[in-house]
Amino acid sequence: MPGLSGEAVARTIHQLEPRVPIIIATGLVTEENLSELSADLKQAGIVCVLRKPFGEAQLLRLLAP
Repeated sequence: MPGLSGEAVARTIHQLEPRVPIIIATGLVTEENLSELSADLKQAGIVCVLRKPFGEAQLLRLLAP
């Protein structure tokens, strides 16, 4: 969404419907800053961060019940 970060979009979705699990995909997060951001991401309703590039199988494992 133009003008909004992924975290901002996630926070908006989480405020509207807190039961919706949110998965984000990014190429900008490293292991180091992911651990630093972990609490903030959970507060935003983000349950998983997929680091790009990722494969179809990895995404399917997250989405499958």
